[in-house]
Amino acid sequence: MSLGQPLHAYDFAQVSEPIVVRRASAGEKATTLDDVTRELHAEDLVIADSAGGHGARAIGLAGVMGGAETEVSGATTDILLEAAHFDAVTIARTARRHRLGSEASRRFERGVDTRLQVAAVERALSLMQEFGGGQIEDVYTDLDETVAPAQIAMDVAYPSTIVGVEYPADEVVEALEKVGCVVDRDYESLLVTPPTWRPDLDSAITLVEEVARLRGYDNLPSVLPVAPPGRGLTHGQKVRRAVARTLAESGLTEVLTYPFISEQRLDDLGIHDEDPRRDWIALANPLSAEQPLMRTTMIATLVDAVRVNLGRGEQDVAVYELGRAYQAKHIGTLPVVDTTDGGITPAEVEALNEALPGQPRRVAGIMAGNRVRAGWNGHATPWGWADALAAVERVASVAGVEAHGVAGLAPAVAPGPCGDVLAG
Repeated sequence: MSLGQPLHAYDFAQVSEPIVVRRASAGEKATTLDDVTRELHAEDLVIADSAGGHGARAIGLAGVMGGAETEVSGATTDILLEAAHFDAVTIARTARRHRLGSEASRRFERGVDTRLQVAAVERALSLMQEFGGGQIEDVYTDLDETVAPAQIAMDVAYPSTIVGVEYPADEVVEALEKVGCVVDRDYESLLVTPPTWRPDLDSAITLVEEVARLRGYDNLPSVLPVAPPGRGLTHGQKVRRAVARTLAESGLTEVLTYPFISEQRLDDLGIHDEDPRRDWIALANPLSAEQPLMRTTMIATLVDAVRVNLGRGEQDVAVYELGRAYQAKHIGTLPVVDTTDGGITPAEVEALNEALPGQPRRVAGIMAGNRVRAGWNGHATPWGWADALAAVERVASVAGVEAHGVAGLAPAVAPGPCGDVLAG
């Protein structure tokens, strides 16, 4: 705990030499210190001794938990102390595979100093000798197969380029040396060797983070970029905002619904088979098997928002939505685009766009209940067909189109006056 190096103690009398580290055999079993017999996976790393043959018996899950057969007990007089370094990914997978998180596994999977093992063993033995009256035998096995940290090449101006703040060369070198790195400077180039206790320093960008951190993130200035002249909202964006603002001023609340419907919804709306709104697109992998189609009309999903509000006791509902409907008839043939040269031409982008389904923009609204609620000063005023027509006329006005109304019949939508408003 004091040095951050996991250790394991074996009852020396229960161990048969030599000890080896190997992968488990498929179907092999081992009982861990929590008295659970576990069936091992072929990718598990185990510590094994020679009871029953060379490396035959697994006496512990490496880096996770020791085995019960070699556990230290009240009768133990001699112990074998182990300090090791294991691959972080291997230990993490073993711990998760067996749902066996331990103090050791959590440290190993986050990275342990590769030069800490000998010091940790000597520290632990000295404590046993000082406080337990133990005698230390001068027998050590040190099999060091760790790899020294690789040097990282970095330009001394790289931190300034990435962060956008000027870092003098001396400050960059000083910051890296402060975290334990060995820096070899050759004019504007640096060769940085990270310390063994910082396995996270594996690239130039991680070194930049250390330089910025030591300067202080709170010292980074906040500078807003200057917008270039002559830019702003497009015509389409302005129209859509004007439509949304107009409907909100008419007393409606904007909602967003998922664009997925069932074919039954089109039947409920009374849409006949020859109607273009029957030209739907089916999803290959829908979120819900009950709603496998993309909406062809905004009303098809907007009614869900109204239904939810009514079901929760809100009887006065007026909502609208701006979005897209989807049409299968416009789907083109998907072109084969060659990106091996690392680029894509405007013509290829246009061809890809042509292969997309039609996605016309739509706006829809539903008014239910009262426009003005009953109060001390008067009765309630319900939403009426005139309110709907007025909202449509306002939308047409801000969109800059001439519109006129004609009589229509849509009994599935509403059992009352219905009509169409046409532009052109």
